[in-house]
Amino acid sequence: MSRSWVIASGHKITSEAGGEVMRAGGNAYDALIAAYLSACTAEPAMASMGAGALILHQQSGQKVVYTDAFCQTPQRKGTDKATNPITVSWDAVDEIYHTGAASVAVPGVMMGLWNLHRRYGHMTWKECCLLGRDVASSGVALNSFQHLDINLLRDIFAQSTDLSAAVLDDQGEVRPIGSLIRIPDLAASIDVIAHEGIDILYQGEIAHAIAEITGDEGHLRVADLQQYRTIDSTPLHFLWKGHSIYTPDKPSLGGYILAALLHEVHTLDLLVPRLAQVRRCGTDLAALAEISGINAKNSQQSIAGGTSHMSIADAKGNHVCMSFSLGEGSGVVVPGTGIHLNNMLGEPSLLPDGIGSWIPASRLRSMMTPLIAVSDQDTVLAGTGGADRIPYILAQFLVRFLKSSNLEEAIKAPRCNLAHGTFHTEPGWSESIAEQATQSIWTERNMYFGGVHAIASSANDTLGSADNRREGCVLRG
Repeated sequence: MSRSWVIASGHKITSEAGGEVMRAGGNAYDALIAAYLSACTAEPAMASMGAGALILHQQSGQKVVYTDAFCQTPQRKGTDKATNPITVSWDAVDEIYHTGAASVAVPGVMMGLWNLHRRYGHMTWKECCLLGRDVASSGVALNSFQHLDINLLRDIFAQSTDLSAAVLDDQGEVRPIGSLIRIPDLAASIDVIAHEGIDILYQGEIAHAIAEITGDEGHLRVADLQQYRTIDSTPLHFLWKGHSIYTPDKPSLGGYILAALLHEVHTLDLLVPRLAQVRRCGTDLAALAEISGINAKNSQQSIAGGTSHMSIADAKGNHVCMSFSLGEGSGVVVPGTGIHLNNMLGEPSLLPDGIGSWIPASRLRSMMTPLIAVSDQDTVLAGTGGADRIPYILAQFLVRFLKSSNLEEAIKAPRCNLAHGTFHTEPGWSESIAEQATQSIWTERNMYFGGVHAIASSANDTLGSADNRREGCVLRG
């Protein structure tokens, strides 16, 4: 079979937008822009121009590069800035997040996309962006997963008139499945950025509008946006069962946790006790390094969400793997733009020492772990959402894939998570559970256990599979 391009993402619309770019002669980097800007409408709880991202990418035959486009803390920490706590209730777990202007950090995703396109894109920036604009203008039918996700975050969406108008009815309930999602002013903002570039977002009119809306209640100022930069570096790298695994280095801890989980582990029976061992390490890099054998000395950080993922491979052998997050969203939309700002300063999993413990002018810690795994047979691109569960989800996927060499089987298989002494399992889990843990058996598969969207690319063919826990979609051309 001939080699083809493949996109695996969290929504049919995003894959189709990227596919349209590919069919028009674009490459994987071009497709990423169209897919992401489309996701701002199709996946409004996870994607926005106010979000952050971690990106692994590889030009054909070249080294893997890590681009950090994640959120940064403001340069100054104001006093008496209160966040709004919101409880999100899963089937068996409650989690508290903090929203409002005081939860907003500097967004990085658009700077990341702009810089990648400037170096590696084939089509014009405008051509890539306008597909996202058209999606925002036409709207996207609400599917069952987005309905579930928005319902979980309903109290956050209700804080903004723009967001509530887009997805909630007059009674404050999420609109029915099939309803059209259209965020006011978003199409116009994408159109402006398509024609003018991202300076307006980081230097100009939109930057000033962001600073004005965070205002007295938040920490973010125009200077924070003006001084933001993405960072290109060498990814974290470790060997595992004939594979070279590449993941983000700092500010992500996910790669170190993944390395600790997989070290000398190749079956689920070995992985289960390791899950408990690594959970006990928390975010202690020294403890993780001791298990994994990876020297973490150069990756110490000053400080420690709602995440989605895209994997894209083109026919020329370019690979792009991006995990992105809005946190849970701040509930703050920049007036006249449709841009929902992140709540990274209100994410407990990023701030283990407590909300308000962040250090000024620092990259926030993340658990996002897009990965590229290279073996003699193929190159695998994968990633998932799932907050602090992300590396644990990916470890289970990789162990399953090692056994079956089948992406779909590895993604569909039941998963587990160990949290606060309870071993949560999806239906069908037949392996052992962690010792001294109480087991909670869920009644059905759930987005709590992630959404792995993956591609396996070889010299002869490229295949993909996406996780229906989050209604993922694969498009091949």
